[in-house]
Amino acid sequence: LQLHRAGELLAQGKLGKGGAFRLRSLDPGVYTLRILREGDPTPVVASDPITVSGADPVQIDLSVPGSEPVPVPTPVPVPVPAPGNLFDRYVLFGPADQPATRIHLLLLTEKLAAHSIPFGFRADEAAHAAHVIIIGGQDGVSAQVAADLVAQGVTVRRVAGDAQHIRDGLKG
Repeated sequence: LQLHRAGELLAQGKLGKGGAFRLRSLDPGVYTLRILREGDPTPVVASDPITVSGADPVQIDLSVPGSEPVPVPTPVPVPVPAPGNLFDRYVLFGPADQPATRIHLLLLTEKLAAHSIPFGFRADEAAHAAHVIIIGGQDGVSAQVAADLVAQGVTVRRVAGDAQHIRDGLKG
């Protein structure tokens, strides 16, 4: 586990078998956590930016994929609708090869399938929806992509945070 602030590595240590950790007495600021496999400098999981006020405790849940590569479900091809026939709702993920996207897909696959919610990784597909829910931080789907969708008349909402917050983000 690594703790970063403004791109600088502040602390690192090994996670126990349970995977839980606690950091105390952090100065106010914006931090990120990264989980790496031993001997591999590429993060397996990187958190969205975490704002610490110094007054209130912050709890972060990060899911680490197992040692086997996590398969990325292939989205069902989304037909391009005729003009005027928009999707009501579309879920837009970041690039499929990003670890965070894979985790988000694992969290949401059951709900997406159960409610037949169209989803994918391309903004040009999302532009055919009335409402787009962007999953994850700006490192997956940039603020510019969100602004471009809004400029095309799409209502955009971003859902990021811990696992429960992301699951709850598909409601409404």
